Amino acid sequence: MNILQFTSSYPRYSDDISGHFIHNLNIFLYKYINAIVLAPDSPNTKKYEILNNIKIYRFQYFFKKYQKLVYNDSILQNLNENKILYFQVPLFLVFEVMKFLKIVYKENIDIVHAHWIFPQGFLAATLRKIFHLNFKLIITSHGGDIYGLKNKYLKIIIRWALNNSDFINPVSNPIKNEILQMNIKKSIPIHVLSMGIETEKFYKEKENDYQNNQSELEKYILFVGRLSEKKGVKYLIKAMPLIIEKYPQIKLLIIGDGKEKNRLKELRNKLNIKKNVIFLGNIRNNELFKYYSMAEMFIGPSIVTKYGDTEGLGLTFVEAMLCKCPVIGTRVGGISDVIIHEKTGLLIDERNPEQLANEAIRLLKDKNLRNKMTKNAKEFVEAKYSLKNVSRKYYKIYNDMFL
Repeated sequence: MNILQFTSSYPRYSDDISGHFIHNLNIFLYKYINAIVLAPDSPNTKKYEILNNIKIYRFQYFFKKYQKLVYNDSILQNLNENKILYFQVPLFLVFEVMKFLKIVYKENIDIVHAHWIFPQGFLAATLRKIFHLNFKLIITSHGGDIYGLKNKYLKIIIRWALNNSDFINPVSNPIKNEILQMNIKKSIPIHVLSMGIETEKFYKEKENDYQNNQSELEKYILFVGRLSEKKGVKYLIKAMPLIIEKYPQIKLLIIGDGKEKNRLKELRNKLNIKKNVIFLGNIRNNELFKYYSMAEMFIGPSIVTKYGDTEGLGLTFVEAMLCKCPVIGTRVGGISDVIIHEKTGLLIDERNPEQLANEAIRLLKDKNLRNKMTKNAKEFVEAKYSLKNVSRKYYKIYNDMFL
């Protein structure tokens, strides 16, 4: 069974977080399927390589050094921040189409798994119809392709792509609800299934070795993720002075990088909390459990941007829960699929530093609430989001489509 993972985001190097959930799925399934990947090129990647037994093809769409339409943020956000990149869009689509057709024929593809409805799902559906190709098509919506594309013409394109697929896979129930409002053919299955997490990497408990190395970071709040607008980190930083009033020694550790980093540092300095808010940059995936395990809590203050983009699911919450780290998230996108209020975590309103601070202080005070939620959360995510369980479900989908 030859399956093409067709995506605009895929790891460019070891420990790159871009599309790592797709790569993890491929690694888990490579003994059962022949997984091939088509993703965009970037300044420091190879056009073809085999990584963990997975064939990875990348299409170059501009001068290699200046390919900046994808990675570092969503295509939509990159375009909004740099209008010049609109000139790369036609080239991106043309070279993506050419490479896609070449791989479909060369690798004798049976199933195309398109990640994101646009452009991957739309292009796969269109090319299949034009060239009478025989592959089956599954389209996974990760959220940005639903929440961020509100233009009425793009909605028509999205609806057409979904109606010309064989299987629709939203990664959360809120995304499914959005899709159900688009008058999709009833004959097309719509099944919620998230990407999986390598749960065994996050099984570490709060070990003495970590505690002995804490020094001044003995108590800290944690954020992990890309520093982009939709992550809402500025509202977490704005909440810190209120938290510090009650807990002067508390720190906020920010793990990740992105375009908002300098603006966030400026905000921290303006609020005069430089000693309490520490930017650690990117941390290797296999080291993250140490930070989750020792954190007092993980906070993901995501927002809905003015362009409609927001969280499709929020797998960092799952990672934190696996390490018995209490979590606070906002009521946006698919986060409510992971956080059940006061059972597996706490939900707050977006863009609300005061409420965020109050709930964080509440968690710091209430040990019984922390213990109850972390126990519930770990059991919940192990059952629902473990890569082992998720991969089995994807394999069944592939196998049913292939037969």
